[in-house]
Amino acid sequence: MSTLFFSSILILTAVGSLRDYANKAPSLTNSIFKAFSLPHNFRRLIDTSSKSDDNDPLACLHGIRALNALIILVNHKSMAVLFYPVSNRTTLTQTLGQDWGVIGRTSVVYTDSFLLMSGLLTAHSLLDQLRKTGQMNFINRLVMRIFRILPNLAALMLFSGYVLPYLGSGPQWNLIVREHADLCRNNMWRSFLFIHNYFGFENMCLTHTHQLGIDMQLFLLSPIIVWLLWYKPQVGLWGAISIGAASTILRYKTTFENNLGYIVHHGMPVSRFFETANLSYILPTHRATIYLMGIILGYYLQCDKFRLNLSKKQIRNGWYTALIVAAITLFLPFPVGRQNYQYNPWPQALFAALAPLTWGLFLWWIILAVREGYAGLLSDFLRWKGFRVFSNIAYALYLTQFPIFFYNIGIARQPMHYNFLQILPLGEMTFIFAASIAMALLIEF
Repeated sequence: MSTLFFSSILILTAVGSLRDYANKAPSLTNSIFKAFSLPHNFRRLIDTSSKSDDNDPLACLHGIRALNALIILVNHKSMAVLFYPVSNRTTLTQTLGQDWGVIGRTSVVYTDSFLLMSGLLTAHSLLDQLRKTGQMNFINRLVMRIFRILPNLAALMLFSGYVLPYLGSGPQWNLIVREHADLCRNNMWRSFLFIHNYFGFENMCLTHTHQLGIDMQLFLLSPIIVWLLWYKPQVGLWGAISIGAASTILRYKTTFENNLGYIVHHGMPVSRFFETANLSYILPTHRATIYLMGIILGYYLQCDKFRLNLSKKQIRNGWYTALIVAAITLFLPFPVGRQNYQYNPWPQALFAALAPLTWGLFLWWIILAVREGYAGLLSDFLRWKGFRVFSNIAYALYLTQFPIFFYNIGIARQPMHYNFLQILPLGEMTFIFAASIAMALLIEF
């Protein structure tokens, strides 16, 4: 099956590229083949003209998406480093245990950023259609979403399950690569149905794809909330707030009662990591708060009557408050990385409950400040056209990184001497970006 899939992609790409080069006359057949043309897809990849309107309130999402994707890449790599044979593991432990390491230990907030943006874009799109046509046509949007997400996911899982195991060898190859390939071959059907996050983190093919399952399941909830917000605003708003509050209480209760670890602390056992994922982190009922905050923001962005009109002092105080809230969210749990840290469920439960709210409010302020012209140079930075190009490979970048980490760990034949630069090795990062571009050109576009 994998041979047929990848062979078909390569053949269609070759034919589509040749037909595009020959500049065939427009027709349905040529349009289909053109979708596989490398030159055509490359032009789409680097195109920034279609979304260059400086008045677009969502233009800053490209920058927010890029920054969070890069931070997640660094966090994932810092976790992967722990699986390498390291000659100076004490140095590695001490380095990652420093107080600044809390930026990575609270990494859940960076994935929350994507859930908020997903809820925002979903609501903005559905509400725009309601405003123009009076209907949402949700089924069509669901089908389009599946066709946009599934091909990349299928390609990655087929590659990880049937191709990657035969590309190398090493002391940890069977443990890291082949064992994971078995999971992919046996369980990828769950991922194709976007239900893989209900079968346990340890049974998941490519565990980082749990985010796709959560996002899809929350997407199915969105039309109800959006419809209520449009036709019965107060009912929709209070309904979203109530569901978000219930999700917040659920996170707190589950984390406290089961001694979970939303903040990765020093000496955290693997069993606690899996329990945190299985009982809370990978469940949409526990991640709904930040998604609903995105939907509410999307609603208000569509309401022209809702505009901020702040004085300079209010703008300044708004930025101070937003930065303090973000700093508290990211840095207040810094003691958890210290070697003398003693586990306490209460701070963990408090972080699990409140971090999505505080981080969501921080993102709310940034997006609204950019929209109203209160962000200055930050607005120009987040709207930079280079981030628009990065957005086109962000999904592929998220998918491809772990198989490449697995490969490099599996082929390692001698201990690595750790230094801080090992978190971002140039060769590996270059290959990840190259693989992401290739996936975007060959499959996604």
